[in-house]
Amino acid sequence: MTRIGYTKQDAIDANNAIKEAQLSLVAVLKDAYPVGCKVKAKLGRSIVSIEVTSHAYAYWSEPGNITGFNIKTGNKRCFHFSDIQDE
Repeated sequence: MTRIGYTKQDAIDANNAIKEAQLSLVAVLKDAYPVGCKVKAKLGRSIVSIEVTSHAYAYWSEPGNITGFNIKTGNKRCFHFSDIQDE
């Protein structure tokens, strides 16, 4: 059963749009926050200094995540780009 006004092709087109947006997000994040750069991120109640070590490996699984390590403690942290604080 299909909803009136929508077809399978509409679903395929919507899925392709999501994929394109996810790929674009990963590319933008790699350019904006390259490996080795330092950012300040609000993680929990603290703002910590993080050095970026990698980005999402797969566009389909958490494309907005960045991995790095806490410069002060050396602990590995994975966080969403929206946690980064503007300087």
